[in-house]
Amino acid sequence: MSSCIMTFHISIDREKISRMVSPYGSAVIIPFSGSVNSEHFKGTVLPGAADVQTVDACGVRHMCAKYMFEGIDKEGRSCRLFVENNGWFRDTVKEEYFHAQPSFMSDSPYLSELLSRPVYRSEGHSTPQGVDIMIFDVSQERKWEEPEEVKKPANDPFFDTLIVKAIDDEKAIEEAARIMKEEKVKKLVYFSASEKQAFCAEEPNEEIIAGVLHDIRGTMQMGFMVNEKGQLAAIAWIAGKIRNIEDSSLTVFAEIFEETGGSKYFERPLNRYPRWRIQEF
Repeated sequence: MSSCIMTFHISIDREKISRMVSPYGSAVIIPFSGSVNSEHFKGTVLPGAADVQTVDACGVRHMCAKYMFEGIDKEGRSCRLFVENNGWFRDTVKEEYFHAQPSFMSDSPYLSELLSRPVYRSEGHSTPQGVDIMIFDVSQERKWEEPEEVKKPANDPFFDTLIVKAIDDEKAIEEAARIMKEEKVKKLVYFSASEKQAFCAEEPNEEIIAGVLHDIRGTMQMGFMVNEKGQLAAIAWIAGKIRNIEDSSLTVFAEIFEETGGSKYFERPLNRYPRWRIQEF
């Protein structure tokens, strides 16, 4: 059984697109029309639909499309369906299609019951007219089997190799000492691009933190630290500096951790943690 419950066929009027570019990012507003013809709902997009996209100084693109359909639900009732679709992407990464998170609201009792569950994801596929937005029911898709009990991981030997590499990195060592003194880190989870997996260190010392900071330099790898207050810090080395992480960036990293299994090391989704800041060094 297919998990795709409906597809929105979006047509873009490219002559009506509004753009702005600034030293700190860019913005674009894309008006569109469209239709849907599925077993659950048939309808057309009402005037006022727009996809608003912004790109921040770090190259993270946020898209937010808001639109409303007017049509008929599966039970034959005239109704309207409001859609909001949000997605975050690296602006420099080109993929065959994009992923986003849809949410719905409807005056149809049938659609309200169907779409009120938080189990949907969307894919955007380019077409000559614009884009097809496919809505999938994740609860119908195959899930990876999780172990019955996830034991608290010990510090992985992988960190030993990072410590050796960072022995002469004075800046990383100095920053690690500052972090430990100010934040009293109790847990570190590091996503290694070279190993393509996540590693966890419980009660990490300054040497482990310095090793991670050194390994991150010049890359888009990620390290997450939780302090004694249960607050989360996210580190990303972008364009030669460690920067404060914006909400959109943290959401992207959280999704990557989810895909690699790193999320099992946290008590709640990463983007639900308060964050502290890491200074540039």
